[in-house]
Amino acid sequence: MKILLALVFSLTITSVNAVSKRYSLGHNIQPSLPITQIPVAIGTSCATPFHYSTVGLPTSNIPSHCPWPVHNDRWFVFQTPSSRIKLEIETADQGIPINYTLYEESMLQVEGSCGNTPLKEMPLLTPLARYYLRISTPQPTHVDISFCLSSPQEIQVGSNCQNPIIITALPFETWDTTAHFGNHIHGATACITHYTNGNDVVYKYTPNTDQVVDISMDPLGKSWTSIQVLDSCDFTNANCLGAVANPSLNVRIVKGVPLTAHQSYFIYISSWYPPQRFRYHLELLQR
Repeated sequence: MKILLALVFSLTITSVNAVSKRYSLGHNIQPSLPITQIPVAIGTSCATPFHYSTVGLPTSNIPSHCPWPVHNDRWFVFQTPSSRIKLEIETADQGIPINYTLYEESMLQVEGSCGNTPLKEMPLLTPLARYYLRISTPQPTHVDISFCLSSPQEIQVGSNCQNPIIITALPFETWDTTAHFGNHIHGATACITHYTNGNDVVYKYTPNTDQVVDISMDPLGKSWTSIQVLDSCDFTNANCLGAVANPSLNVRIVKGVPLTAHQSYFIYISSWYPPQRFRYHLELLQR
Protein backbone atom coordinates (compact mmCIF):
# COMPACT_ATOMS: atom_id res chain seq x y z
CA MET A 1 0.00 0.00 0.00
CA LYS A 2 1.13 3.50 -0.68
CA ILE A 3 0.33 6.87 0.75
CA LEU A 4 1.41 10.26 -0.43
CA LEU A 5 1.37 13.69 1.14
CA ALA A 6 3.73 16.89 -0.67
CA LEU A 7 6.52 19.94 0.72
CA VAL A 8 8.23 21.93 -1.82
CA PHE A 9 11.03 23.37 0.31
CA SER A 10 13.91 21.59 2.02
CA LEU A 11 12.45 20.30 5.24
CA THR A 12 13.27 17.78 7.95
CA ILE A 13 10.46 15.50 9.09
CA THR A 14 10.81 13.76 12.45
CA SER A 15 9.12 10.48 13.31
CA VAL A 16 7.39 10.49 16.68
CA ASN A 17 6.02 7.37 18.27
CA ALA A 18 4.08 9.58 20.68
CA VAL A 19 4.25 13.14 22.00
CA SER A 20 4.74 13.87 25.70
CA LYS A 21 2.01 16.48 26.16
CA ARG A 22 -1.54 16.96 27.34
CA TYR A 23 -3.72 16.92 24.25
CA SER A 24 -6.46 19.45 23.42
CA LEU A 25 -8.84 16.71 22.25
CA GLY A 26 -11.09 16.43 25.29
CA HIS A 27 -8.78 13.88 26.89
CA ASN A 28 -5.77 14.05 29.21
CA ILE A 29 -3.11 11.80 27.72
CA GLN A 30 -0.12 10.54 29.68
CA PRO A 31 3.42 10.78 28.24
CA SER A 32 4.35 7.76 26.15
CA LEU A 33 7.26 6.65 23.98
CA PRO A 34 10.29 8.89 23.27
CA ILE A 35 10.79 10.83 20.05
CA THR A 36 12.94 9.27 17.29
CA GLN A 37 14.49 11.56 14.67
CA ILE A 38 14.18 10.50 11.01
CA PRO A 39 15.61 13.10 8.59
CA VAL A 40 13.88 13.17 5.19
CA ALA A 41 15.23 14.83 2.04
CA ILE A 42 12.35 16.73 0.40
CA GLY A 43 12.41 17.80 -3.25
CA THR A 44 10.09 20.01 -5.25
CA SER A 45 7.60 17.24 -6.04
CA CYS A 46 6.44 13.83 -4.88
CA ALA A 47 8.73 12.05 -7.32
CA THR A 48 10.90 10.93 -4.36
CA PRO A 49 8.55 10.37 -1.39
CA PHE A 50 9.51 9.15 2.09
CA HIS A 51 8.98 5.41 2.56
CA TYR A 52 8.39 3.32 5.68
CA SER A 53 6.77 0.05 6.73
CA THR A 54 4.20 -0.43 9.48
CA VAL A 55 5.81 -3.70 10.59
CA GLY A 56 6.41 -3.54 14.34
CA LEU A 57 4.84 -0.13 14.85
CA PRO A 58 3.14 0.44 18.23
CA THR A 59 -0.19 2.20 18.69
CA SER A 60 -0.16 5.33 20.86
CA ASN A 61 -2.82 5.96 23.50
CA ILE A 62 -4.04 9.17 21.85
CA PRO A 63 -7.76 9.03 20.94
CA SER A 64 -8.55 9.04 17.24
CA HIS A 65 -11.19 11.23 15.59
CA CYS A 66 -12.05 8.33 13.26
CA PRO A 67 -14.95 5.93 14.03
CA TRP A 68 -12.72 2.84 14.03
CA PRO A 69 -9.73 1.55 16.03
CA VAL A 70 -6.23 2.90 15.41
CA HIS A 71 -3.42 0.61 14.24
CA ASN A 72 0.03 1.13 12.72
CA ASP A 73 0.28 4.49 14.46
CA ARG A 74 3.16 6.72 13.35
CA TRP A 75 3.76 10.39 14.12
CA PHE A 76 5.82 12.98 12.26
CA VAL A 77 6.72 16.54 13.19
CA PHE A 78 7.65 19.33 10.79
CA GLN A 79 8.09 23.09 10.63
CA THR A 80 6.18 24.59 7.73
CA PRO A 81 8.00 27.15 5.55
CA SER A 82 4.76 28.89 4.49
CA SER A 83 1.09 29.15 5.37
CA ARG A 84 -0.02 26.86 2.53
CA ILE A 85 0.67 23.14 2.68
CA LYS A 86 -0.66 20.57 0.22
CA LEU A 87 -1.36 16.99 1.22
CA GLU A 88 -1.51 14.10 -1.26
CA ILE A 89 -2.41 10.57 -0.23
CA GLU A 90 -2.05 7.52 -2.45
CA THR A 91 -2.64 3.86 -1.68
CA ALA A 92 -2.38 0.91 -4.03
CA ASP A 93 -4.76 -1.16 -1.88
CA GLN A 94 -8.18 0.49 -1.98
CA GLY A 95 -9.46 -1.94 0.67
CA ILE A 96 -7.47 -0.44 3.55
CA PRO A 97 -8.28 3.20 4.41
CA ILE A 98 -5.52 5.48 5.60
CA ASN A 99 -6.22 8.01 8.34
CA TYR A 100 -4.32 11.22 8.93
CA THR A 101 -4.59 13.97 11.51
CA LEU A 102 -2.69 17.27 11.68
CA TYR A 103 -2.12 18.88 15.09
CA GLU A 104 -0.65 22.14 16.26
CA GLU A 105 2.28 21.83 18.66
CA SER A 106 -0.21 22.26 21.54
CA MET A 107 -1.90 19.12 20.12
CA LEU A 108 -5.02 20.99 19.02
CA GLN A 109 -6.37 19.19 15.97
CA VAL A 110 -6.50 21.43 12.88
CA GLU A 111 -7.16 18.92 10.07
CA GLY A 112 -7.99 15.27 9.63
CA SER A 113 -9.44 12.62 7.35
CA CYS A 114 -10.68 9.07 7.87
CA GLY A 115 -10.01 7.17 4.67
CA ASN A 116 -8.16 7.77 1.44
CA THR A 117 -7.90 11.43 0.45
CA PRO A 118 -6.36 11.84 -3.05
CA LEU A 119 -5.37 15.49 -2.70
CA LYS A 120 -5.93 18.01 0.06
CA GLU A 121 -4.79 21.56 0.59
CA MET A 122 -4.61 22.19 4.32
CA PRO A 123 -6.25 25.17 6.00
CA LEU A 124 -3.89 28.13 6.32
CA LEU A 125 -1.10 27.25 8.74
CA THR A 126 1.20 29.53 10.71
CA PRO A 127 4.54 29.97 8.87
CA LEU A 128 7.55 28.50 10.71
CA ALA A 129 5.26 26.90 13.31
CA ARG A 130 5.68 23.32 14.47
CA TYR A 131 3.01 20.75 13.52
CA TYR A 132 2.47 17.05 14.15
CA LEU A 133 1.17 14.71 11.47
CA ARG A 134 -0.35 11.37 12.54
CA ILE A 135 -0.82 8.53 10.04
CA SER A 136 -2.62 5.30 10.93
CA THR A 137 -4.78 2.50 9.57
CA PRO A 138 -8.02 0.97 10.94
CA GLN A 139 -6.62 -2.55 10.60
CA PRO A 140 -3.46 -4.17 12.03
CA THR A 141 -2.43 -5.25 8.51
CA HIS A 142 1.24 -4.56 7.72
CA VAL A 143 1.59 -2.14 4.82
CA ASP A 144 4.32 -0.14 3.13
CA ILE A 145 3.63 3.59 3.13
CA SER A 146 5.24 6.46 1.28
CA PHE A 147 4.41 10.13 1.68
CA CYS A 148 5.56 13.68 1.11
CA LEU A 149 4.40 17.22 1.89
CA SER A 150 4.48 20.17 -0.49
CA SER A 151 4.12 23.89 -0.18
CA PRO A 152 2.17 25.05 -3.29
CA GLN A 153 4.18 27.09 -5.74
CA GLU A 154 3.35 28.60 -9.11
CA ILE A 155 1.52 26.12 -11.33
CA GLN A 156 3.98 23.96 -13.23
CA VAL A 157 3.94 24.21 -17.03
CA GLY A 158 1.79 21.30 -18.21
CA SER A 159 -0.53 21.27 -15.18
CA ASN A 160 -3.58 22.51 -17.11
CA CYS A 161 -4.69 23.57 -20.60
CA GLN A 162 -4.09 27.27 -19.89
CA ASN A 163 -0.39 26.53 -19.37
CA PRO A 164 0.31 23.36 -21.40
CA ILE A 165 3.55 21.77 -22.56
CA ILE A 166 3.96 22.83 -26.20
CA ILE A 167 4.74 20.19 -28.81
CA THR A 168 6.46 22.06 -31.65
CA ALA A 169 6.93 19.26 -34.20
CA LEU A 170 6.38 15.56 -34.91
CA PRO A 171 7.57 12.95 -34.25
CA PHE A 172 7.41 13.71 -30.53
CA GLU A 173 8.49 11.44 -27.67
CA THR A 174 8.93 11.98 -23.93
CA TRP A 175 9.28 10.08 -20.63
CA ASP A 176 7.94 11.86 -17.57
CA THR A 177 5.87 11.49 -14.38
CA THR A 178 2.60 13.15 -13.39
CA ALA A 179 4.12 13.67 -9.92
CA HIS A 180 5.48 17.02 -11.10
CA PHE A 181 2.13 18.53 -12.07
CA GLY A 182 -0.50 18.21 -9.32
CA ASN A 183 -4.26 17.77 -9.71
CA HIS A 184 -5.76 20.94 -11.22
CA ILE A 185 -8.48 19.48 -13.49
CA HIS A 186 -11.64 18.00 -11.98
CA GLY A 187 -14.87 16.42 -13.18
CA ALA A 188 -16.08 14.89 -16.43
CA THR A 189 -14.72 15.91 -19.82
CA ALA A 190 -16.18 15.61 -23.31
CA CYS A 191 -14.40 12.24 -23.56
CA ILE A 192 -14.91 10.47 -20.22
CA THR A 193 -16.67 10.82 -16.89
CA HIS A 194 -13.94 9.73 -14.50
CA TYR A 195 -10.12 9.50 -14.62
CA THR A 196 -9.53 13.15 -13.68
CA ASN A 197 -8.92 13.00 -9.90
CA GLY A 198 -5.29 11.95 -10.26
CA ASN A 199 -2.46 14.33 -11.14
CA ASP A 200 -2.86 15.93 -14.58
CA VAL A 201 -0.52 16.79 -17.43
CA VAL A 202 -1.58 18.58 -20.63
CA TYR A 203 0.24 18.89 -23.97
CA LYS A 204 -0.72 21.24 -26.82
CA TYR A 205 0.02 20.69 -30.49
CA THR A 206 -0.84 23.05 -33.39
CA PRO A 207 0.07 21.51 -36.78
CA ASN A 208 1.12 23.68 -39.71
CA THR A 209 -0.54 21.31 -42.21
CA ASP A 210 -3.43 18.84 -42.18
CA GLN A 211 -2.19 15.63 -40.58
CA VAL A 212 -3.27 12.22 -39.34
CA VAL A 213 -1.54 11.28 -36.08
CA ASP A 214 -1.20 8.17 -33.92
CA ILE A 215 -0.84 8.90 -30.20
CA SER A 216 0.30 6.39 -27.58
CA MET A 217 0.82 6.63 -23.83
CA ASP A 218 2.47 3.80 -21.92
CA PRO A 219 1.65 4.05 -18.16
CA LEU A 220 4.71 1.92 -17.38
CA GLY A 221 3.00 -0.66 -15.20
CA LYS A 222 0.26 1.47 -13.62
CA SER A 223 -3.46 0.76 -13.95
CA TRP A 224 -6.46 3.15 -13.97
CA THR A 225 -4.75 5.70 -16.22
CA SER A 226 -6.09 7.66 -19.19
CA ILE A 227 -5.25 9.72 -22.23
CA GLN A 228 -7.67 12.06 -24.04
CA VAL A 229 -7.40 14.14 -27.21
CA LEU A 230 -9.58 17.26 -27.37
CA ASP A 231 -9.81 20.26 -29.72
CA SER A 232 -10.43 22.96 -27.12
CA CYS A 233 -9.17 24.12 -23.76
CA ASP A 234 -12.77 23.86 -22.55
CA PHE A 235 -12.53 20.14 -21.82
CA THR A 236 -16.21 19.87 -20.90
CA ASN A 237 -17.57 21.26 -24.18
CA ALA A 238 -14.71 20.40 -26.55
CA ASN A 239 -14.91 17.81 -29.31
CA CYS A 240 -13.41 14.51 -28.19
CA LEU A 241 -11.11 13.15 -30.91
CA GLY A 242 -10.27 9.99 -29.00
CA ALA A 243 -9.63 8.61 -25.52
CA VAL A 244 -8.54 5.47 -23.72
CA ALA A 245 -9.31 5.02 -20.03
CA ASN A 246 -9.45 1.66 -18.29
CA PRO A 247 -7.98 -0.33 -15.36
CA SER A 248 -5.52 -2.33 -17.49
CA LEU A 249 -1.74 -1.92 -17.61
CA ASN A 250 -1.75 -1.75 -21.42
CA VAL A 251 -0.38 1.04 -23.59
CA ARG A 252 -3.14 3.56 -24.35
CA ILE A 253 -3.30 4.10 -28.14
CA VAL A 254 -5.44 6.62 -30.02
CA LYS A 255 -5.04 5.84 -33.73
CA GLY A 256 -5.67 7.93 -36.80
CA VAL A 257 -6.52 11.28 -35.23
CA PRO A 258 -7.29 13.80 -38.04
CA LEU A 259 -5.75 17.20 -37.31
CA THR A 260 -6.49 20.43 -39.18
CA ALA A 261 -3.76 22.96 -39.96
CA HIS A 262 -3.47 25.85 -37.47
CA GLN A 263 -6.02 24.31 -35.08
CA SER A 264 -4.77 23.64 -31.54
CA TYR A 265 -5.25 20.21 -29.98
CA PHE A 266 -4.78 19.12 -26.37
CA ILE A 267 -3.49 15.75 -25.13
CA TYR A 268 -4.64 15.26 -21.55
CA ILE A 269 -3.11 12.55 -19.33
CA SER A 270 -4.47 11.68 -15.89
CA SER A 271 -5.69 8.78 -13.71
CA TRP A 272 -8.56 7.59 -11.55
CA TYR A 273 -7.13 7.67 -8.03
CA PRO A 274 -5.39 5.50 -7.05
CA PRO A 275 -2.83 5.98 -8.49
CA GLN A 276 -2.43 9.68 -7.73
CA ARG A 277 0.66 9.87 -9.94
CA PHE A 278 2.49 7.61 -12.38
CA ARG A 279 5.42 7.53 -14.79
CA TYR A 280 4.60 7.43 -18.50
CA HIS A 281 6.02 7.33 -22.02
CA LEU A 282 4.18 9.53 -24.56
CA GLU A 283 4.68 9.35 -28.32
CA LEU A 284 3.05 11.18 -31.27
CA LEU A 285 3.72 9.94 -34.80
CA GLN A 286 2.46 11.36 -38.09
CA ARG A 287 1.22 8.81 -40.61
